[in-house]
Amino acid sequence: DLRQRAKCSDMTWSVMKIISFLSEEIHLAAGDLIYTGTPHGVGTLEQGDIVKAELSSIVTLGFKVV
Repeated sequence: DLRQRAKCSDMTWSVMKIISFLSEEIHLAAGDLIYTGTPHGVGTLEQGDIVKAELSSIVTLGFKVV
């Protein structure tokens, strides 16, 4: 079941703000992935859930919660 459909603009902090904050604390390199979580309003993940994220139909990332 689809639990959420949202855009980065729905997030509490912008992606640029998250990157700025992280880069003050740690070295970020090309290719690093930053898991930001989701915008407000989603339930917790449970074992066996499948998480799928898509970036403007360019790339899709998916994984199963263990």
